[in-house]
Amino acid sequence: MKIKAKRDFEYQGEDLEEGEVYELPDSVAEQAIEKDYAEKAEEGEEKEEKPELEATEEEKDETPEIEKPGEKSAGSEAGDREEEGSWGEMEEKLDEEAPTPPTWNPSEDEAGDLPDPEEVDDLKGTVKDISENVGRNENDVITVETPDGGEQGVWKHIALEGLFEKAEVGDHLAVRFTGTSKSQAGRRYHNYRYELYDENWNHKDSG
Repeated sequence: MKIKAKRDFEYQGEDLEEGEVYELPDSVAEQAIEKDYAEKAEEGEEKEEKPELEATEEEKDETPEIEKPGEKSAGSEAGDREEEGSWGEMEEKLDEEAPTPPTWNPSEDEAGDLPDPEEVDDLKGTVKDISENVGRNENDVITVETPDGGEQGVWKHIALEGLFEKAEVGDHLAVRFTGTSKSQAGRRYHNYRYELYDENWNHKDSG
C-alpha cells in the first residue's frame, strides 16, 4: 500500500520523512495510518472499469456441468489454493516489523563514540504508547508525544528499567542522557536520569 508520511518515523531501520510517499506492506501501512504516522496516498491513476459481458444465446442454452459427489471442480481447487495462500500471507504480515517513531536515544558513530551529553536534548513529553519485544533485538520502546506535537521513541536500557516498569500511557516523563558508566564486570552502558509523573502530575518515580 502506498502511504504519505504525516511525520518522520522509522521502519526496519530506515528513516521515513514527512511528506514523502512510500510503498509499505499492507499491514505495516495500516498500523502507520492507525498511529497517525501516515495517511493513504492518493492513486495517480484510476482503474478502468471493465464492462460486463452478456452471455450469448448459445451460452444461455448450455446446461451447467454437475459435479459428482466427492469430486472437486477446478474452481474449488483454485479456491483452496487461494485460501492457503491467504493464510501464508497473514503469517508473513505477523512477521513484519511494526513502524516506530524516530529514536531519541543517542547512538554511537562509526568510530564507536557517543555524543557529548550536553549536545543531546532532554526528552520531555507524554507517554502515548508502550511496545514490547520490538525490532530485531526484541527490545521495549516507549513512544513519547513531545510538547510540540512530535513523537520520539525511547528504548529500554539498564538505567531506564525502573522507568519501563512503572510508566503507563498518559504519564508525563523527562529523560536526560548523562553519558556512560561501567559495570563491575567492566561492561560500558548508557546512563540516564529520568522523572516520571502520572497524568495528574503526581510524582511516580525518579531514576
